[in-house]
Amino acid sequence: MLLKKDYHILDDLPFNLKHTSKHPVITNIVKDIWSDLSIDKSIKVSLKQKCLVSTLLNLWISMNTRYYIRYSRRKVYYAGIPKRYRVDYYTYNIMVGIMDSFSSLGLIESEKGFYNPEQDYGQLTKIKPTDLAVSMLQNIKPVYVEDIRPPEFVILKNRETKTKIDYQDTKEIIQMRNELTDYNDLRQSTTFALKNVTIGEAVTHNRFFKLFGITSSTDEWTIRNPYIYRVFNNDFQHGGRYYSGIESQMPKELRAKLTINGSPTVELDFGSMHIRILYQLENKRISGNVYEQLSDGNPLLRGLYKLIALVSINSTTLKKTLEGLRSDILTRHRELLVLFNKVTDEEILGYFNRWKKAHKPIAKYFNSDIGVKLQNYDSQIAAGVIRHFTSKGVPVLVVHDSFVIEDKYKEDLKDIMNSKYLNIIHHKPIIK
Repeated sequence: MLLKKDYHILDDLPFNLKHTSKHPVITNIVKDIWSDLSIDKSIKVSLKQKCLVSTLLNLWISMNTRYYIRYSRRKVYYAGIPKRYRVDYYTYNIMVGIMDSFSSLGLIESEKGFYNPEQDYGQLTKIKPTDLAVSMLQNIKPVYVEDIRPPEFVILKNRETKTKIDYQDTKEIIQMRNELTDYNDLRQSTTFALKNVTIGEAVTHNRFFKLFGITSSTDEWTIRNPYIYRVFNNDFQHGGRYYSGIESQMPKELRAKLTINGSPTVELDFGSMHIRILYQLENKRISGNVYEQLSDGNPLLRGLYKLIALVSINSTTLKKTLEGLRSDILTRHRELLVLFNKVTDEEILGYFNRWKKAHKPIAKYFNSDIGVKLQNYDSQIAAGVIRHFTSKGVPVLVVHDSFVIEDKYKEDLKDIMNSKYLNIIHHKPIIK
């Protein structure tokens, strides 16, 4: 039985278009529900059944993670999705029709969405399964669920609205898409697993295993292998990072236990990459460790200063930096609340000013929105590393500024990381 207290209204996931299934257990559930749906079954039957499967799998994810699933009920949202990104069943009429039918059948509970124009703030409608739905979903096993190749590997987004925007293909974009296709094909032929996961780790990272675990034995978890894509922001000179790969959704503690095709792995990363690049742009050297000199060994303080660095280089004003930090502390980083009394501007500003004072040579970049350009630099470096190893048939995984590879390729990876960084930044990196 799902209890209201099991869910927190701030814990939600977007409606997932990445999964499907043809397993008999799921197709039988679809048949049972289909006959009772109060929708027009004379047209677009195949698309509506695809949406039905997808909705069931989203409710299954919600059941396992205790996260709400959010979705839009606005016609303009669906109409505004450019053709290159469209999933065939993901339309206003089909989605809202299925959701309303699920509601009338007592399969979902909804938290209605809203929009406040005065504050320019709102939330999408959020759903979770009812006990009736849970009784249908509880026999679904992760191995029944398949990952779907997305309609587009090269995504351009509006930074403000987060919506996908269309673009004209160029020779460079076509080459990028071809490289992503080759990279995904290599990844899909690769087996990823986690070795020697303790009971404590399985409990601590329960939501990860609920989302991405497939099978488990006494000493090994096989894990899902989602497709990876690149996301640019406003134009192709900003952003460009790789998203959705299993490695970027996996807690770092677990990445140390990752195997690729049964082989142990190693992870190498560029130390304090973005802050280091800013110093190098100014031809300055970093004195000491970027975060440790302020945190004095306190992991919570270290986490806070890393968050301050991230938010401040991705904000345009001090006001937005403070707003962004408060929002993150109250939602995604609630573990940092113990460092504050009421999370006021004054409290946050105290930490920000200490960060700014410690990094005077690059202070002009804080609240300057330089971060999205730095992401473009690190994505170019990552693309070079991936291109090199994909051409050799060697899968390398990317987590923005770090890479995971079979440990026998460690020195090769280090050489290529050095080379690609030097090509783009024209300075030497620190690799850890």
